[in-house]
Amino acid sequence: MHIKKMDVDFYMKNYHNLILILYRYLILYQRTIYKMLMLKFIKKFIFPIICILCINPMSADNNSIEKNIGFRFNSANTLGKLDKTVIQNKSSLITSLKSYTDINEANINLSLVNSNKILLDNTYFQKSYRNSVIGFGLIDRNWSFSPKSSLILSPNAPPFKSIYLKFDIDNIAKDRWFSSLGATSLEIINGFLEGNENPNGSMLFGMRATINPSEKFHIEAMRISQWGGYGYSNDPSVILKTLFGDTNNGQNSNINQIAGLGFSFIPAKTSLPIRIYAQVIGEDEAGNLPSCLMHLAGSEWQGYLFGQESNIGIEFVDTRVGHTKHGFCGPNTAYNNTQYKYSNDGIVMGVPIDTEGKSIELFGNFKINSLLNTSFSSKKVLLNASNWNSHRLSDKSQNGWLHSASVSWAKSNFTISGNLNYQGFSMEKVNSYKGIGVGINSNIKF
Repeated sequence: MHIKKMDVDFYMKNYHNLILILYRYLILYQRTIYKMLMLKFIKKFIFPIICILCINPMSADNNSIEKNIGFRFNSANTLGKLDKTVIQNKSSLITSLKSYTDINEANINLSLVNSNKILLDNTYFQKSYRNSVIGFGLIDRNWSFSPKSSLILSPNAPPFKSIYLKFDIDNIAKDRWFSSLGATSLEIINGFLEGNENPNGSMLFGMRATINPSEKFHIEAMRISQWGGYGYSNDPSVILKTLFGDTNNGQNSNINQIAGLGFSFIPAKTSLPIRIYAQVIGEDEAGNLPSCLMHLAGSEWQGYLFGQESNIGIEFVDTRVGHTKHGFCGPNTAYNNTQYKYSNDGIVMGVPIDTEGKSIELFGNFKINSLLNTSFSSKKVLLNASNWNSHRLSDKSQNGWLHSASVSWAKSNFTISGNLNYQGFSMEKVNSYKGIGVGINSNIKF
């Protein structure tokens, strides 16, 4: 079949419009699509996974299939590792099967928690085409250059069901007008949030773009909107209005938006291997720009100690928000909105300290030899600085230390690790109390 140049030009010009239309309908019908696909996954994959892992664990082709089985135990909930459904002990038996080709990737992750609860966290399916990926599933995300957390979207809360698009361009610099941008990436997500804090069926739409002007300097820009749900419009056209319109007033004033910027910079990689990073996120909008700001900043050294890879870092986080000169914002503005709360299943999706908190942390990782690794963290924490009785962690201010240390041993396809921690404060609303906790993790890869 002969294709005219005019036809090629037409399709190329409308390529991005077609992508937007496709994504619009994916969002509109994503609940139905997601349920259908997950039901199909459960029928076709979950039972076979158990059979494969238990009956014939060595038959798969390692080039296309990875199989894991593991066990995890934590004696207590601690800040950053919360599970509101557990009163004290949390043990998990975890099995996973990951299948991948050049264009398709599927990961089925099945966790049996405390012998009575099944989780599918980090189960997903995605398909690649050139420099783009489209997929769906429950995925932990850390939208930040920090190795510890993110002000806007972190693994602190359980992952939510979402569909997503990713675009990676190795060299947008082919256009002389954008030659300074370097490698560029864009991630677009839309998902459903769980829990009683938000309207039933409410959604989260998010975008994160990163540009890398050089190997030493990276920049990120992020924006998230909470929208829809019972009593509000679920039409995907609302998303465009959040991007280009004012959501403080009018029919879309219910929408909660969070946006901000971040960077990572290495001053001199060879002589001084120190990386500096920061992130600033605004909870509200004023003049089309974020306001009611939260802050994260840190520095990390990566190098060798006694001939082994090591890193040491320090990180500061502050989610306390003061009043602006016009009287807006104020305490407890961060991660809260009249219609929506910035949480999934009752746990904040940003930094673990939640609203009106502050922390400073010293952390490090040290490789002892080819088999043994150690890590530590020492964090000074202030929670609920305003003594707000509706805070998600505690109804009164808490101040104290959180120390942890871990050791891991890995050989061939087997890994085992243990950790010891001490939390010097209590968070009664999430069943987390002052004291010592221990944890064990093990994993076997077939």
